[in-house]
This record gives sequence, structure tokens and C-alpha cells, in this order.
Amino acid sequence: CLLAEGKYQVSRTGAQIPPLIDALMGRAAEAKDGATAAALCSAVEDVGTLMAALPPVMHSKQLQAPQLAALYFNDCHYVSVHLATLPLHYGPRMSELTGGMLSFMSAAVLLRDAGQAALSAVLAEQERQLMELLGGAHQFSLRRKQTAGLTCRKVVSAVLHSLKRFAAVLRPVLNAAAFVSSTASLLQAVCSRVVDDLLSVRDFDADESAELPVILMPLVEEALAAFTSSASRHDDAEQRMLCIALKSSAPAFQKLLVVVKLLQARLADIGTMWEAGE
Repeated sequence: CLLAEGKYQVSRTGAQIPPLIDALMGRAAEAKDGATAAALCSAVEDVGTLMAALPPVMHSKQLQAPQLAALYFNDCHYVSVHLATLPLHYGPRMSELTGGMLSFMSAAVLLRDAGQAALSAVLAEQERQLMELLGGAHQFSLRRKQTAGLTCRKVVSAVLHSLKRFAAVLRPVLNAAAFVSSTASLLQAVCSRVVDDLLSVRDFDADESAELPVILMPLVEEALAAFTSSASRHDDAEQRMLCIALKSSAPAFQKLLVVVKLLQARLADIGTMWEAGE
């Protein structure tokens, strides 16, 4: 589907619903009396309501899969937009027949909310898994034991792998805006957790100050690439756009970058950064 908001996928079932709605509305417009027209409009409302209500109940396990949840999100959006625009095409005729104003906004809102709930659920589960991975770093404390540094490196690598895999699933399905909104929430959660863990440490010794930036730099340097690598390899402009949008939607990423720079900096450099307002 390609609308003003960009290209996104819908399922075969989702693509079949607007033509069904149009067929019902066409019959309503040709009705001889207001009662028949009103009944057909009510059937259209029911189509939207059932689409919002049934899949989350009947296919709850399938909707735990990120790709299927994203498809359902798109289907709901696609049909809700179609419902919302019906009054533009059929409003005058329905007013003649029924004497009332045509509106399907209640069904459109139900659909939009149902789709968002399905997508939000898989994002929440992905965030839970990422937080569980980060918990294995034990607040990036390197004093616990000799292998702590290696453990933290493995955690960062696992987080990056998880982000990249999730992005690769969502990018072909969602439009750019929904993709950025979804992935930025995960990037924000990850970076906020790492920053909070680092700031919870009262002081770092010289060895930690030297090793932590090395451990965390892959997260700073590769997190955006984990999301944007799923964009077209031949579309540099798309990748740049995604990077800019992700940075602006996940302020904790910039905060993490500053914290890593501070760990690397000498005291004199920190003073210079402070004076420069950085």
C-alpha cells in the first residue's frame, strides 16, 4: 500500500476489506429507502468493529510474532483510514436517504487502537528481552570479577544483534514513520538503561574509565546501523533520513554518546566541553 505516509504492507485479508466496504456502501447509495441504507451502513460499521475485536482474541498467539503484529497494525490503519474517508464519497447521498450525518469514526478509532495495541505488545516484549540482556552486564561494573569486561562485551553484542534482527523483521512491513516510532522506543529504552547503570556508579577507577568506552563504543557506533541496515542498500538518502529521525526520537542515544565521551576525556577536556556548552 502506498499513501501519503509512505509504503507499507497489508495482508491479503486486509486488502480485501475496503472493496467489501465499498460494495456495501454502493448498495446503500442505490437503496430505495432510508431504512435499507441505514442497515447497510450499520453492516459497514460492524465490519470495522469485528476486525478490531476478533483477531486479538482468535489469533492472540500469532499476534505475538512481530511481523504478524505489524501486519495487523497496518491492516487496521489501512481500513480505519478508508472508513474515515467514506463520508467524503457517500455523505451527501446518505443524508438524503437517512436524514442524518454519515460517520464511521467510532469504528475507525476502534481499529486504530486495536492495531496499536498489537504492535505495542510486541514492542513491550522486545523491550523486556533487551532489559533482561542488559541485566547480565550488572550495571557495567568491571570490579566484580576478572571476566566482567568480557561479559559486558557479550551483552553489548547480544543487544545489537537483537536490535538488528527485530529491525529486519519490521522494516519491510511498516512505513517509515511507524518503523522509526517503534524502533526509536527500543533505542531509547536501551540507551536510558545503560546511562542509568553508568550514572549509578559513584566513581570509576582508571582501568574502568579506559575499558568502558571500548566496551560501549560498538553500541554507540552500531546501534543506528542496526536499524538502518534494513533500508535499501542503494538508497543512501533513506538511510540518512532514518538515522536523523532515530536520533531525534531517542534523546537517550545522544546522552549515552556524551557519557562515553566523558569517560574517555581528560579532566581538562571535560572543562573545555563544559565551557563550550556540550
